[in-house]
Amino acid sequence: MTCLMSIKSKNAEGIEVLLTYQDISYVMTSPMGIWGYDSKKPFENPMNRDGANERLKELEKMHGHIFGSAIDKTITVVIAPDGSVNSVTGMGAITESITQAVANDGEMGASLSSTMIKQFFSENAIEELIEQSWKNYPVTEVKSGDKWNIENRWGGVSTMVTSTKSQCALEDLDNNTANIAIEAAVEVDMTGGKLTGNQSGKFQVNLKTGVPVSSYWTRNVKGNVVSMGMDMVMEVTHETKTSTREVK
Repeated sequence: MTCLMSIKSKNAEGIEVLLTYQDISYVMTSPMGIWGYDSKKPFENPMNRDGANERLKELEKMHGHIFGSAIDKTITVVIAPDGSVNSVTGMGAITESITQAVANDGEMGASLSSTMIKQFFSENAIEELIEQSWKNYPVTEVKSGDKWNIENRWGGVSTMVTSTKSQCALEDLDNNTANIAIEAAVEVDMTGGKLTGNQSGKFQVNLKTGVPVSSYWTRNVKGNVVSMGMDMVMEVTHETKTSTREVK
């Protein structure tokens, strides 16, 4: 997932940014097989070339409807000085677009879109996306080579809950930019089971404004999940890139 964050305004209460989804791609595996989506090009699935697995082809089509509905859509986020998210507005237009996109996909499309909205396009999902880069600052002054620990938790009782225990390190200062590396242990509690794994990445912070100008991180979690009476192994790899620019 690649997002562009444009700074709209800044005051003592926080920073108002416009977040635009630029591209989304993913690959998922399950006992059913492999399916995926890429907003930049058609996803090439070798399992479906012979047309043998119509079920996976339907899943890919529906996921394309869902994620494609978010491309080039913009939401407004207000971020507090400590990096936490104060408010998210504009999600209604995305969820409405998704609902319309799966209107002809029947009950399965409605169920899948509800799940995807919770995981990727809910307020909790946006909070997690933003706070991955913004809520990792040290509470005291640090110098190159110093490390500090951060714990974060996102989600609610009725949705997936993600917890991270991160160690951040200030690698160096390059002109007006701080380069920070992050390694984290991740737990995802969800209906039917738990996924555990690791996350790693880097982000760059403008020293004058305190705003992350770019970030890149990957996460891999895996575990056993019970769904529809079946015990299955689920593995999810998540890659996210963000960039920020100031609106003149």
